[in-house]
Amino acid sequence: MSKIEEAMRKAGQAPGAVVSRVRPQEQARPTLESNTTAGGAMVGLGAAEQIARMRESSPRSHSDLEARRLIDEHSSGAPVGEAFRTLRTSLLQITQGRNFSLLVSSVCVDGGASFVARNLAAAFAMDPGKTALLLDCNLLAAGDEESSDSGGLAVAPDAAPGLTDYLQRSTMKAEEILYPSGVARLRVIPRGTHSTAAVEHFTAPRMASLLKELRGRYAERFLIIDSPPIAESADSRILAELCDFVLLVVPYGGASAARISAAVDAVPDGKLIGSVMNGQPERLLAAH
Repeated sequence: MSKIEEAMRKAGQAPGAVVSRVRPQEQARPTLESNTTAGGAMVGLGAAEQIARMRESSPRSHSDLEARRLIDEHSSGAPVGEAFRTLRTSLLQITQGRNFSLLVSSVCVDGGASFVARNLAAAFAMDPGKTALLLDCNLLAAGDEESSDSGGLAVAPDAAPGLTDYLQRSTMKAEEILYPSGVARLRVIPRGTHSTAAVEHFTAPRMASLLKELRGRYAERFLIIDSPPIAESADSRILAELCDFVLLVVPYGGASAARISAAVDAVPDGKLIGSVMNGQPERLLAAH
């Protein structure tokens, strides 16, 4: 059927999950570059050792993560935790285990892309052999408490520099905007202090170079990029061209067939890896 299952069966929305299994799209064609690039990409045993040592000096408690709506190892067996682990496994199967950069975008405003992005990043980080990096590119959410700096995960001082600062300052290094999250093997790049001024910078070579550098640093690093609704945001459409894949988030009962179809059409050819349904009642999720 495709085209996101014919716009989720004309927005009647087929059974899914709080976060459902990935619905693969025929047009997704994995063409991932090797990470054995010049410039000191960390691959092999050395990288594995570095990933294994990615501890958190101040790990967040389970109650703290729960308050931030973020899964952890204690979520294993719970419907939401299992849904994200299944989503991670599905993506790895589609990409044959290679690392990638993934744009997470909702089909509409308040569709849950930030929630899905940060929990998917946490799911990758739960694997001791992998590391995840969450980039907050959702500039439209500036000032939104829920999605601010990817759920407030970055362990950083107030007004710490982030992505938009890096894009505006040519002398800034990527290491200066990477922050711990309080979750082992999960790092965060917050949106920064110039959220309303740097939209055009996503088109600059510096953004493309940053994504390539971040993905190439570790062969087992997965980049998860939180972005605004792709059909309504030029930012997201620009970022979709720079990323390996796009994952669309469909809110349960919250998007019309026209909105879903418009989001699918906005994704560049070959980039749509699938969709997830967000917000389905847990009693229905547990039945799957």
